[in-house]
Amino acid sequence: MAEIKEGILGGVNGKIGPVVGFKWRGRNLLRTKPSKSHKEPSDKQIIQRSKMGVVSTFASKVKDFVNGHYPLAMINNKLATGKEQLVSMLLKEGVLMIDGEPCIDISTVLLSVGTLPAAAIKKIVRLKTGRVKVSWDESITNVLSKGTDRLTMVVYSEVLDEFDFIESIGKREDKFVHFDLPTEWVEGDIHLWSVWKSANGKLVSTSTYHNIIELGGRRSSIGRTKRSNNITE
Repeated sequence: MAEIKEGILGGVNGKIGPVVGFKWRGRNLLRTKPSKSHKEPSDKQIIQRSKMGVVSTFASKVKDFVNGHYPLAMINNKLATGKEQLVSMLLKEGVLMIDGEPCIDISTVLLSVGTLPAAAIKKIVRLKTGRVKVSWDESITNVLSKGTDRLTMVVYSEVLDEFDFIESIGKREDKFVHFDLPTEWVEGDIHLWSVWKSANGKLVSTSTYHNIIELGGRRSSIGRTKRSNNITE
């Protein structure tokens, strides 16, 4: 990189042949244009790029939620948002290669990270009415947990590849709650997570994954971990 001292032509901004001029902190700088590589990517590079594509697309769907339910943290000496932390974690331990294709192991997905103790979910069941009932044990408490802590349920439809966030639907002291799935969710597997948040919103629990509810109709493998003889980390 070179610096241009302003003379008769002044600063430079934009491409000039093989270099690019730009201004940074009041200084006019040049850098060479990256040359196009004619080298074919290695198998490892192709796999890593495909993993990144799958993970980034998935994490983008929950960006706003995880950004609001993760503490800021340092990754590679840089302050990382919730989404960036989720992407990093999934790339390290949340992707399986199945028949040569990257698949997210949904059970490893953390949608929130915090110190608030989560109530132990005892049962999640879909009733004949179509509503979902969640019951939990509210007796396990400590100095941080309170009866006024609020429950949020996060649900994901494999068939539609969509998330829904049902926030503050019940208090810890309520012991159970009912909620509705979106009306267009009529088939496939539904994945569920629970997240607890203090009444003042300052404390949040680490999310808990609760497996699936099966709706009628076809099943889908979008984002779902399949078990086969060809699974590799």
